[in-house]
Amino acid sequence: MTYNVLSSSYATPTMYGYCPREYLDWQVRGQNVMSEIYQYNNDIICLQEVEMEQFDCFFLPNLQNMGYEGVFAPKSRASTMSEPKRRLVDGCAIFWKINKLAAAWTHGPPVDPNNIEQLVVVANTHTYWDPKFPDKTIQSMMLTKEIISMVENVRRSFNCHERILKFSDVKVLPLRVFQFLSTGQLPLIHPEFQGFNYINAIVNMMGGECCGKITHPLNLSSACSPQIMPYTNHTYGFKAMIDYIFYSSSNLMCLGVTAPFRKNGSICLV
Repeated sequence: MTYNVLSSSYATPTMYGYCPREYLDWQVRGQNVMSEIYQYNNDIICLQEVEMEQFDCFFLPNLQNMGYEGVFAPKSRASTMSEPKRRLVDGCAIFWKINKLAAAWTHGPPVDPNNIEQLVVVANTHTYWDPKFPDKTIQSMMLTKEIISMVENVRRSFNCHERILKFSDVKVLPLRVFQFLSTGQLPLIHPEFQGFNYINAIVNMMGGECCGKITHPLNLSSACSPQIMPYTNHTYGFKAMIDYIFYSSSNLMCLGVTAPFRKNGSICLV
């Protein structure tokens, strides 16, 4: 499951004036989010826009009671703030069922890799929101580079194949990002870069180029497409598919998708 729970800092009457105020209140929204999490009972849950206070006092204790463990990474500006303010900074959280992924870790391999039979590398990201800028591509490449580094570390430490899951809230997915992640390559000169010269930075970051393209070796596929899921975000002025799950197609298979269904002529997401 991937879910942007909408930080309380953004869930304001100014931003969502058409929404009844009681449904903007975190006490109501939080319980609704937990109801959906409970309903789907996923082994891995990736949340975006989780505030530090919400993680510590709401999500983690509630999900621990359901058999999960979790980790949280706030936006980097949290390190520059005083304690009261940093508690309101949002970030990304990953939760996993401990009876399915009992030996999970977040920083480097465990002490005794001999006890590990199968590995799943999970990445959760929330990219810059503004579709006018090509930052999403750079952010996706930075994350991909980090995943590659993690996978190489795993291969050095274990005698088994890793499986990769990447959960993303990308805030209007540009074609270039989807192309790079799903095909493993992207031309260095691309119209969606809008004239910004990122060539040297991209080449240095990704470790070279081949035939005018930047490539990655992760063999990722998208678990869903806009043809199946026309939108994952629906507000008064915006409707699009902006949440994706990518997986390593070399050793994972998508068995099914919880697709939208039609009710009274409208598409409802489940």
